[in-house]
Amino acid sequence: MSENASKQSTRQRATGDYQSGLTARSPFDFTVDADQALKYVDDNNYRIDAWVHMGRQLGRTADDIDTTGGFGRTNGVLDYADGHATQHYRGQTDQGRCYDRTLVADHGWITRDTSAC
Repeated sequence: MSENASKQSTRQRATGDYQSGLTARSPFDFTVDADQALKYVDDNNYRIDAWVHMGRQLGRTADDIDTTGGFGRTNGVLDYADGHATQHYRGQTDQGRCYDRTLVADHGWITRDTSAC
C-alpha cells in the first residue's frame, strides 16, 4: 500500500460484570480494533486493505479473532484479493472440562484446526 493511501483506525472496548439468572456475577471484557487503508483513484482503480481484532472475555471463557484482507481493481479488473483469519477459543465445556481450539483460514479455506488441553 502506498504512502498516499487514506487510513482509518477504530478502537472500542467495553468492560464490566454480568449476571444471568441465579449465577454468580462474572466479569466481561469486549474489544474491537480495526485498521483500514484505502487507495482510491476512481471507481475502476482502487485498493482496500483492512485488519480487525475482536477479543471477548466472559467469565472464564476467552475468544480472540484476528482477520486481515483486502481487494483491489486496476482498470476495472479485480487484480488483488487476499484474506487470512485466526480464531482462538479457550474455556470449559458444560461438564467443566477444558476446551481450547484454534482455527486458521486462508483465502476462505480452513488451513489449520488444532485443539489443546
